[in-house]
Amino acid sequence: MSPKTDNKKKKKYSVIVITALGFCILIVSAILFALYLKGKNDLPYDPIRDNMTDGKLKYDNAAIVLDSDELQKEAEKLLEKTEEGYISLTHKNTAVSSDGENFECYIVNGSENDYDMYINIYTDNTAREQVLLTGLIPPGSGLDHFHSEIKLDPGSYEGMLVITQVEEDRMTIHGGQLFLALKLVVNE
Repeated sequence: MSPKTDNKKKKKYSVIVITALGFCILIVSAILFALYLKGKNDLPYDPIRDNMTDGKLKYDNAAIVLDSDELQKEAEKLLEKTEEGYISLTHKNTAVSSDGENFECYIVNGSENDYDMYINIYTDNTAREQVLLTGLIPPGSGLDHFHSEIKLDPGSYEGMLVITQVEEDRMTIHGGQLFLALKLVVNE
């Protein structure tokens, strides 16, 4: 073979290899981008982001009270909201374990609630590592201990407690959910 033919074959081979590598890089980039976008859609509840309008925090349902008559009216409004199914909860904001699996806690579905609820507990506020999902808890009942789905190492975890009310059909979620901080402490 002549040197020109060898050079043409080498150039053709180089073009094919470079094209194949470029195509592989493009495919890997597309997959990584798709995974990145999927993760963006799975973002957990963010109380700051989800309570903003036009970049500003929204006002809560607070009331300005100037006299005792107004105070009574506002108290009656709040009572109506509770009767409509707003969540009443009694709990301690720390759950403690000596072995990383069995936790002592205090979480009670308020007896004034109209709906059963279930509880999720996560190790942090990303809601990605669940340690507990309960069955339905009727009003006036609660937990004083739970067994973690995963064994936690000794230390302190800034966990998240999620309360969800369920209607009488035991399938329909009533209203929204309540998200609370719950410290998980595993003693050494």
